[in-house]
Amino acid sequence: MTTAPTPGRPIAPPPPPPKNGASVSAAAPRASLAALTAPRREGYRPPISFLIGPQKSGKSTLAAGSARPYFVLADPGGLDGLPEDIPCARVEAWDLQAGERMPCPNCGASTPAHGGQCQSCSFDVPPRPTVMGTIDALLTDEHDFTAVALDTISKIEAMLWDFLKVQENVKSVVKIDNGFGAGYTMAKEHMVRLFDKCARIRDLRGCEIFAMAHQEPKSQHTADGADFEQWAADLNKKAAAVWLGGADIILYVEKEAKDIPVQIKKMGSVETIMQREYTGRSLAYARPTRGREAGNRYCLPGVMMLGYAIFRSELERGREIQGQMWAKLRAMPLPERAEAETFLAMAGWTREAHEDVISGSYKTQAPKKGK
Repeated sequence: MTTAPTPGRPIAPPPPPPKNGASVSAAAPRASLAALTAPRREGYRPPISFLIGPQKSGKSTLAAGSARPYFVLADPGGLDGLPEDIPCARVEAWDLQAGERMPCPNCGASTPAHGGQCQSCSFDVPPRPTVMGTIDALLTDEHDFTAVALDTISKIEAMLWDFLKVQENVKSVVKIDNGFGAGYTMAKEHMVRLFDKCARIRDLRGCEIFAMAHQEPKSQHTADGADFEQWAADLNKKAAAVWLGGADIILYVEKEAKDIPVQIKKMGSVETIMQREYTGRSLAYARPTRGREAGNRYCLPGVMMLGYAIFRSELERGREIQGQMWAKLRAMPLPERAEAETFLAMAGWTREAHEDVISGSYKTQAPKKGK
């Protein structure tokens, strides 16, 4: 339906006629498929790893194992107990607000938060360390770091909420734009920018990315209605989706524990109860279980001992197995490939199933469900 012009309101003049007989709606020249096709990088490509687990479970220790790591430290105690020569930025906020100021550490006079010379005492004031400021510096400045660790995303998300509350002049992130989840949607957009910049650091600087989050129990809803509780990242679901969807590897890190039968006396009788005891071993789960949020793209084993050298060795071995398996599949006739893919799917595409397809032993055995 065409809307009638409003009385007294001038109507915009028509566009000028095209020159040289060209059509007004002429499309821009179309790019060729060859120009649009991105080249695949050969060799080792550093992964983006999202580490989930309870406090003091070994997440920071894993990231610190890289040759030259750099920590964006939002959690004050994240590096305690690790080598003192690991460089870090102890960030205080998500980003600087427009026109933000802070006291000069030498004389207390008000100075711009981005740093510079104090007008009162000529002291060179360092900039206020922020998450986005540090990430921008890691992206643009020259350095030789091999890994960047965000410790922790849980704390960084809280800094993001504080930033948005000041920016939007509200007391709670849920009050942004009159509620209805607008604050969390806005926070997700900022988190996407952080993730994209981390991905660029990985691609342009060759750094591994480790993002760490604390855990909390969450209800998981499945398509068949079989809901269950799972230990997941302690983040708002919209922010968590950014890292869960974009990360190459999701590791659930925990201390191993076993149930030990213990006999106790009760009401004149002896009863046996199961008591949970820790074994002292630290484990990293790379495949999802009913109680743990995990996953990976590189054919990692379902569970492995926690350690950086172990992680890298298993990563390289997994990539090698993947390459061999795909070469095997592509060489198969269609019916045989369908049989092999059925075997892989029933096993959950585990490393063991990959190796069975490579060796051909899948034809004589039932698939084993991956752990």
